Amino acid sequence: MTPRKFFFIFILIQLVVFCQVPCQVPTIDVFHCINSIKQIDLDDITNRLTYIRLSDSNQTVLIGRISELTANDSYIIIYDDLSHKLLLYNHEGNFLRILMKQGKGPNEFIGINSIDINQNSEILVLFNSNQVAILNPDGNTREHFSIKGSSPVAKWLDDKKIVIIYPFPRFKLNDGFEISFVDRKGKVLKNAMPNSFKEINYNDMGPRFSCERNRDSLYYWNRYRDTVYSITQDMKLVPRITFKHSRQRYPIESIKKGAVIDGSFSSDIGYIQNSYHEFGTLVLANLTYKRANVCLVIDRINGTGYNIFYDYSDDHFRGFKNNLDGGSEFWPSIVTYDGDLMTAIDPNNFREAFLKNQKAKIPVKFPNQQDSVRKFVIDKITLMDNPILIKIEK
Repeated sequence: MTPRKFFFIFILIQLVVFCQVPCQVPTIDVFHCINSIKQIDLDDITNRLTYIRLSDSNQTVLIGRISELTANDSYIIIYDDLSHKLLLYNHEGNFLRILMKQGKGPNEFIGINSIDINQNSEILVLFNSNQVAILNPDGNTREHFSIKGSSPVAKWLDDKKIVIIYPFPRFKLNDGFEISFVDRKGKVLKNAMPNSFKEINYNDMGPRFSCERNRDSLYYWNRYRDTVYSITQDMKLVPRITFKHSRQRYPIESIKKGAVIDGSFSSDIGYIQNSYHEFGTLVLANLTYKRANVCLVIDRINGTGYNIFYDYSDDHFRGFKNNLDGGSEFWPSIVTYDGDLMTAIDPNNFREAFLKNQKAKIPVKFPNQQDSVRKFVIDKITLMDNPILIKIEK
């Protein structure tokens, strides 16, 4: 055997062995992260911060409470569950139109459960827990179908496939499957994540969960599970990261059996996770521990994480301290289709935070931007303004 042929066979064997070894799933030690305090400010994760004032021109009603929010680079869609209106804005916050209507007629909703948007700006609306509509930005309905059982969320997997989530205990009405994949007409393509639903006791408090994107990757987190899953284009669930919990975690099985979740707020040792978002290689997780909010920033590649909770000037701040322009602290509510982080804040609370940060003389990275925020945002706030959206980008 020639040396060249031997070398080729050796490399081939190494590749075969490597492909047979499963990729290790990163593990996050939650309680260790809670006790690892580190100052991480907004400029540690981004320099790109945008405020979007939602115009009320021609809107007919001010936004009372945003219960659903989604966005891409072209549009922002908001569901206000006080006025029961689904509102469409352009990316600058200018109001365009009302989508759908509340009612009991065809393609009308009693309530909206979730909204999503894809790269073609097709809007996916799950309403009345079992009805799905695909809308164009002009308000016209492209597709409408019913799903099995009831679900709180539907997401685009791609332009042709939709993911329907049935978290505990809703999977009982979906033949025990927690996830279904359907096409644009509602035909079930595949079911995934089977569950045993024997002897379910339910305290009428659904689990916290998120199904969001990290750029081109869709993931699913559920508080009742210790593993976060990637949802692949070929409709498979692949472990993404694993949470390692300690005995200090509020017992999930007790919640499933009817325990009152408020116990975590009165306990001196119990912690419970409330949210999960991704931003590039970072995981942003919010928890309740010792009757207080905890914000964890975790490297999802190696599992290293820190508690960034702040306490200064006799005030408690939730999220990243805004040392870019001195505006409000930031913690995400949603991840947009393009992978940016976004949240909404009451304009008067925003102004209060801005003035408080100025009084505390918090150093800012962009003082000219701080002046611009005061002139074009703070000074224009009135008592009857819509919420202000805060968006950060990589």
